[in-house]
Amino acid sequence: MSASELYDKLVEKYLSSVKFTGFSAESLHFFDDYPIDSSLSPEWWDHQKSTYEDYLKPEFHDLLRSLISVVTCFDKGLEADVAKCLGRTHDASTRPIPYRWAALHSANTDKRIDVQFFINLTSLGLRVGIFSGHHGFDTNAWNARQKRIYSKRVEIFQRYRELQDLGFEMLHTTKSDHASKSHGTRYTPENHDELYSSIAKLQQISFIKTLDAKNMNSDEICMEILKIFSDTRSVYQLLQSSKYDSYKRNLV
Repeated sequence: MSASELYDKLVEKYLSSVKFTGFSAESLHFFDDYPIDSSLSPEWWDHQKSTYEDYLKPEFHDLLRSLISVVTCFDKGLEADVAKCLGRTHDASTRPIPYRWAALHSANTDKRIDVQFFINLTSLGLRVGIFSGHHGFDTNAWNARQKRIYSKRVEIFQRYRELQDLGFEMLHTTKSDHASKSHGTRYTPENHDELYSSIAKLQQISFIKTLDAKNMNSDEICMEILKIFSDTRSVYQLLQSSKYDSYKRNLV
């Protein structure tokens, strides 16, 4: 089916399901005062923890639950356990991360090395799209994906151009960027070789759209995320490993 046909089916399912009830102002502004100096972030977290527990934690979980209940009806190979899709709130040094994130990923696969349908609540908005990158947990997984990207670089660049027209960006954003309220570095390759060079240099690939969630209601947020899921599905499929069952899981 086409991306638009997939979106129509997702919306139909969403409208008949238990829907996301929305983000509170507390959640939407949670990271607005995250300190630029990361050494101050543990103290910031101490003051914010009750807000996280009362608002952001249950609301973000509710968003994921609603989305997963819809998309797994069409792709049964995706992880259905919300807890396994949620990212950590703190990094390896136990400092709080300046965003809340989750990744819809393949079942029985570590999300750190899989192709992710990425959802990331930040001070600048809700960032949604495709992400895959190198992780020390399994370097071989990224090396294999990078080889696949090289072999598919012409087709991936074509998809990038289509996504670019829809408002997607290739972004590299560090924790420091998030803390300073910056989108990070934008990459705008002009051809497939530039695309591959950027990906190889960064050891990541991302096609991200940023939603102004502070000015959207709950249904608008979910509808837009489902639209992004549909728009990025073809490139998601292109990036998959040899273990991916294209016969069962390809949707577009």
